[in-house]
Amino acid sequence: MLGLVILLGILVNIPAVQNFLVREVTSRLSAQLKTEVKIDHVDLRLFNSMQLQGALIKDLKGDTLLYAGNLQVRITDWFFFQEKPIIKFIGLEDAQVNLVRTAKDSTWNYDFIVDAFSSAPDTTPKKPSGPSAGISLDLKKIDLKNITFNQVDSWVGEDMRVFAKRIYVDAKNLDLKKHNIDIQELTLNAPTFIISDYASSPLRRRKPWVRSAVYTDSILRWNNDNWKLLVKEVNIKDGTFGVDNPDDKSPIEPGYFAPHHIRFNEINLSLTNTSLVKDSIIGDLTLSTKERSGFEVKKLTSRFKMSPVEMEFSQLDLETNRSHIGDYYVMQYNDISDMNNYIDDVIMRAHFKNTHVSSDDIAYFAPPLSSWKKEITVSGSARGPVSNLKANDISVEAGNSTRLKGSLEMRGLPDIEETFIDFHADELVTTGQDVMQIMPIVKEIVSTVRIDRLSNIRFKGSYTGFINDFVAYGEFQTNLGNLSSDLNFKTNKDVPVYSGSLTTSNFNIGSLFDNSNLSTLTMAAKVDGAGFNFKTLRANVDADIQEIALYGYNYQHIKTNATMARKLFNGSLTADDPNLAMNFAGTIDFNQALPLFDFKANIEKSDLRALHLTSDSVTLQAKLDLNFAGSNIDNFDGTARMYEVSVFKDNRRLEFDSLNVSSHFVDNEKVLQLAGSEMSGAVKGTYSFLQLPDAFQLLLYKYYPSYFKAPENPVIDQNFTYAFHFGDVNKVLKGITHQFGGFNETTISGALNTNGNGNLLLNINIPNATYDAYGVQDLQVRGEGNFNKVNISTSIGKVLSGKNVVLQNPLIIASSSHDTSFVKVDFSSEDTSSLDGFFARVVTVAEGVKINFLNSAFTVNERQWNVTPGNEIYWSKHFLTVKNLRVTRNDQQITVETNEFNPDESKFLITLKNINLPDVIPSQLLTTRIEGITDGTIHITDPTTALDINAALRTRQLRIDNDSIGVVNIDGRYNHLTGEAAFNVLSDNEGKSFLASGKVGLTSSNNQIDGNIKLNNTSISLLNKYLAGYVSELSGTVTGNLDIGGTTIQPSIKGMLTLDTVGVTVDYLGTHYRIPKLKINIDDNLIEFGNFTLIDKYNTKGNANGYISHDHFNKMNFDFDVTGRGFLFLNTDAADNDLFYGDVLADGKVYFSGPINDMQMHIIARPIKGTHFYLPMSDSKDIGKYEYINFKTYGTEVVEKKKKKDDTKLTVKLDIAANPDAQIDVILDATTGDVISANGTGNLQITVNTEGDFTMFGNYEINNGSYNFTFQRLTSWKFDIEKNSSIIWNGDPSEARVNIMAKYSLPKVSLYNLAVQGTQNTDRDKLATRTERVDVMINLRGALMKPDITYSIELPDVGSLAYESGVAAHLKEINTDQNKALFQVWGLLFSNQFLPDDATASAATNVGITGKNSVGQALSAQAQAILNNITGALLKGSGIGVNVNYRAYNVGGGTVENTSYDRNQVSAGITSNLFNNRFRLYAGGDYDWGKSATSANANRFAGDFRIEYLLTPDGRFRINAFSKTDYDVYNLSNRTKSGIGISYIREYNRINELFGQSRRRRIANLPDSLQKSLPPQQEDSSKPGSRQTTKTEK
Repeated sequence: MLGLVILLGILVNIPAVQNFLVREVTSRLSAQLKTEVKIDHVDLRLFNSMQLQGALIKDLKGDTLLYAGNLQVRITDWFFFQEKPIIKFIGLEDAQVNLVRTAKDSTWNYDFIVDAFSSAPDTTPKKPSGPSAGISLDLKKIDLKNITFNQVDSWVGEDMRVFAKRIYVDAKNLDLKKHNIDIQELTLNAPTFIISDYASSPLRRRKPWVRSAVYTDSILRWNNDNWKLLVKEVNIKDGTFGVDNPDDKSPIEPGYFAPHHIRFNEINLSLTNTSLVKDSIIGDLTLSTKERSGFEVKKLTSRFKMSPVEMEFSQLDLETNRSHIGDYYVMQYNDISDMNNYIDDVIMRAHFKNTHVSSDDIAYFAPPLSSWKKEITVSGSARGPVSNLKANDISVEAGNSTRLKGSLEMRGLPDIEETFIDFHADELVTTGQDVMQIMPIVKEIVSTVRIDRLSNIRFKGSYTGFINDFVAYGEFQTNLGNLSSDLNFKTNKDVPVYSGSLTTSNFNIGSLFDNSNLSTLTMAAKVDGAGFNFKTLRANVDADIQEIALYGYNYQHIKTNATMARKLFNGSLTADDPNLAMNFAGTIDFNQALPLFDFKANIEKSDLRALHLTSDSVTLQAKLDLNFAGSNIDNFDGTARMYEVSVFKDNRRLEFDSLNVSSHFVDNEKVLQLAGSEMSGAVKGTYSFLQLPDAFQLLLYKYYPSYFKAPENPVIDQNFTYAFHFGDVNKVLKGITHQFGGFNETTISGALNTNGNGNLLLNINIPNATYDAYGVQDLQVRGEGNFNKVNISTSIGKVLSGKNVVLQNPLIIASSSHDTSFVKVDFSSEDTSSLDGFFARVVTVAEGVKINFLNSAFTVNERQWNVTPGNEIYWSKHFLTVKNLRVTRNDQQITVETNEFNPDESKFLITLKNINLPDVIPSQLLTTRIEGITDGTIHITDPTTALDINAALRTRQLRIDNDSIGVVNIDGRYNHLTGEAAFNVLSDNEGKSFLASGKVGLTSSNNQIDGNIKLNNTSISLLNKYLAGYVSELSGTVTGNLDIGGTTIQPSIKGMLTLDTVGVTVDYLGTHYRIPKLKINIDDNLIEFGNFTLIDKYNTKGNANGYISHDHFNKMNFDFDVTGRGFLFLNTDAADNDLFYGDVLADGKVYFSGPINDMQMHIIARPIKGTHFYLPMSDSKDIGKYEYINFKTYGTEVVEKKKKKDDTKLTVKLDIAANPDAQIDVILDATTGDVISANGTGNLQITVNTEGDFTMFGNYEINNGSYNFTFQRLTSWKFDIEKNSSIIWNGDPSEARVNIMAKYSLPKVSLYNLAVQGTQNTDRDKLATRTERVDVMINLRGALMKPDITYSIELPDVGSLAYESGVAAHLKEINTDQNKALFQVWGLLFSNQFLPDDATASAATNVGITGKNSVGQALSAQAQAILNNITGALLKGSGIGVNVNYRAYNVGGGTVENTSYDRNQVSAGITSNLFNNRFRLYAGGDYDWGKSATSANANRFAGDFRIEYLLTPDGRFRINAFSKTDYDVYNLSNRTKSGIGISYIREYNRINELFGQSRRRRIANLPDSLQKSLPPQQEDSSKPGSRQTTKTEK
């Protein structure tokens, strides 16, 4: 037996025997399995090794199931005799396993092998295993090379392909008996793991998922036998992991992550110090890899732990391309099989701390963020399965502009439609730019909604609900304002339902919607609706707009409500703003083919200037009624009406009350009609306004077919007539614009027919029209034609510039047909004998026009110029040629020529010879007069593509505004390609020497300036014109150098200038100063004047210094001060300033500062002797009047009002510390000569600006002075003002308050008349026989311009005993009665005596003193009353009356010096009534004397009369005849006006009673409906019982 065993052992170790046995075994297996099974070679050594080559097993389809190229095993010699055999080496090369399951069958291709070797279940009880059971075996090394494993599972829809170039295991100890494994190294070299996931077989039925069993922590599930595993190092080198989805056909873009084609390459993984502790595998993980997109995991390190209940990555540190992520992540489950239901059973926990994520890394997965360029910092915690995920304390920061703090809970993922989201944002800060980068869809609306302007967005709120059913609440704080929302949204099948509110606070929607006219909005709105589709939309919006800023005005209290349901819109708007009260309501029905509009609006009040809609004061009231169908003007059908319009401009009503636009059919023709105030018109026929551009293009194509293309639309159907008439529209235009005027009685009519041969008619008549300062009169345009020819003529009566006639009867005639046009421009067609203009033939070609001036002569500045015949201008898109174009006048000549033999050369030359500049520069266009004679040439090259201009000009005898300069040479060049112009301007004339040279870029890409100006004793008088209004009489010279650089947008000027012997007058102060020398340093921010000396006209010196700060000559700010002692600060007279004037010599200082739009001149002065300051409170203008006829004063010169500079404002503030050295005159009444002239003390502050504001503050206490007035320029008196009198100003100078006591003394006045009137026995009153000094006292108190004037008379030298006499008693009586006092004052001043108190005098004293603003006016009225009453007493009872009147008046006036003339007039006349007062007569005349327009005084008597006869006894009908003669002080002759007329006089109680009967007649003719709307008629006041009557003459 032993021998047999030995023999078998020997035979088995023989290779031939081994291979024979293997072939037998594989042959039997092939037969049993019905497939091919083979092994190419076997080398088995029973004692220590085995080698197997070429092992192959195929599946039942003949495909390779398993193939092993070479399998080696080495074990301990005689291992079967060893207690613990050691497997020293296991090697496998070129192995391949292919597991396949098709979509048609759920069985694997290897199942037939399992079935062949399967047996009945073993029911024999097994002995429990323990540490001592089993085989004790040790393994040292495993080396697998080129191993391939493919699993193709079409049944499930998942393929797995695995390959490893080498798998190497170096085991230190493998003790199966003691359950101890110690591996030194496990290395996978170039492994590849690719998973393809696609649709499973339709035959597959998924098994219901069964939750895994729940285990307790005390039970080991993976390591029941408590194995000990220690792996020192696990390495994966150059590995690949991939995921594919063949069903996803989306394109794979380079540089971006594709979920359906994932490739992680260059995977290098290291797992060290790995051990198995109970059920947990623990190790240190290091990983790096690159994804196909470019995303790279540079380094991932973590303490890795995997157990039956969790997979943990602690101390997580992940570095990618630009990101750094940490620090904890774990996946928890009940069993590893829970991974099959990862959504619900795997609980994730993560904690991120100071995690930095780059938007560039996120952009691999979200490409729109590629331009964001943000670094994101993330902190926070997350917990839960995918289906119930919660994140707390989230903190996200993106750069310096975006950060988020909040919490998030999502229940229901991955089905987003069924996921409940609960998001709370404690703080979200971002910007509009970030929003557009995070949400690229927002960029699509940035053209209308400027999200980018939200530079600061802060949000706090929540989102609760599902994607299709949620409530969103939040508050936004942005740089444009604040808003909050509370929105509920849900979908009901396909129709979403929403409701909620939106509130804004000062939100700048104008900036958001890029509308400069719109600004902030404060409102609260509610919305309730369903659907977004127009067909299913049902919504209601209710908004309360507290404030909205539009055109710079804040509208308040606006409420809107709108409803949309079943394609019917119904809305309303109500405004209750202080400057706008209106309501608007109506509907739009979209159910028809065309929408139907029915709107009504009522504008109850609107102040358009307050609303910033107009610059003028305009108020509007109107009603609107819109009732039409249509979507554009072509299908408009119905009416649009504005009625009951009331427009007021500057408190004057405009004649515009209605406008009506309607469309209807008349005789099967459509008529669009326009009717309104002063305008009417209609368009009748077949018309399409939207097609008019194509119609005009068709006409142009017919007339100029070579140049214009036919319209793209071949069907153009226009056949209509039109006619419009404008009445007195100028009064309407005035309420709309100040630029346009006239157009009264304008008519426009014509016709257009694009069918057949075509027809075109045009007639325009404009009697008068203006635009700004330009105007035309009698403008007529006539046009007629068809598709073959068109004729157009334009004639103008006058072309005006201001009041100057620029052109008289100009005429333009044009006729065009088939590319040829004849154009005649005649600047003065009144003279038909010759042409003043141009006559040209214009021929259009494919790419340009040819122009020939046939016979042309035109006038410029009343000088005739001639165009030489035989010329031609050919202007093409590619070249320009000019042949023989010459314009001449006497020896003056302008020639334009090119090389006609080589048109491609594109060069032409302009030659100027003896050109007299005033002959060619239109005088109407320039306010600066330029004179001189110019010669030179201008070379122009390639004007169409690469324009280049070279000019060399020489002007001699150059004068600018009559200031002679001399000879000036100008050389220049411009190149269009470089966009650069070079210049050199030289004036080498004594006193006017300068040189300006350099170059400047004129394009956006080249706008550099490089220039220099050299000045050499150059006169500065040329600056007078440009500084007018500020300074004048500027003289002196300047020397220096200025360098000009920078750009045209921001020029830079630097240099130093020296000014010598400068003279200048400061216009507003009237002071002329001399400056011996002044140095000015100029740079980009400062114009520095330094310290310099000012010398006034008295040769007194003042010290000055200052500078002008600026930003490249923008934002200029002045800062100057002048200090002087005894210096002249003011030197004006009445003609310079009608607010104040005089001479101020003072010790003081002047400050001049501020920007040019708010300049401040502050003068602080303490006057010295020689100061005389005038404050005129009134002027001397008067207007002559006649009892029935008003006469206008003729001959007053029209003085052009000085225009204020657009952006300039000057405020002058005078602080005058008045003292007795200064005399101040307050002119109360220039007509009567009432003047307060005083010396006193006080601080006066006067402020006046260029906008006409004038204020004055201060208390002026008079030390001494006088009150001077003149009686009708015949005699004058000087009252002495008593000390402590005062004048107080508190703003408006005319509203000053005065308290002045003045005295006039008469040295010797008889008191006899006082005694006669005061005592019965004159002899007993010794005082009556005496002459005493009499003081006339006047007290002015209250308002300066309307003071309360009281008069009193005192006897200063009479003792107290004398006052016991009758004289004293009567004087006391006079002083207590102001009428008597005034009467006696008049007597004392005019006759140096008291007047007797008789009846005539008493009548005179009834004149009173009320309404007299000065003493002079009061005394004048008193004198006239005395004279008239004396004549009335003498002629009493005779039926004859005598009238005597005197007046002083002024003619001329204005602000022009020496144009105001003071004159006097005495009128005397006799009146008489005859024949029972039916016949009334007046005869008399005027005597006029005073200064006239000539140097001599002129006196003249003029006579006149008036006769009136009452035709009816009641005097209602009268006939009048008159002759009135006035003296013309300008022509030194009488001017007589006479006439005859009839008048009607009627008494009435109310004005409408005058027209009562006619009104009743009109009402009777009205329709009943209108009669009922009128108010009830008033009772005729002429009937008995009327209680009030008023007399009116007509």
